[in-house]
Amino acid sequence: MDEEPRYELHAHVLNADRYWGAYPLKQVAYQQEYLASVYGMKPSDFKIVRVA
Repeated sequence: MDEEPRYELHAHVLNADRYWGAYPLKQVAYQQEYLASVYGMKPSDFKIVRVA
């Protein structure tokens, strides 16, 4: 059985490169919105990257 692909969020936050993950695709979209609201950023400031 194939495992569902996982994704990380990458962003430059508080003067450092930050990474969150690995999440299923449905959850990564939610996390992107949530983290953007927490850090006062736009969701588009977070890059979604597929991980192995």
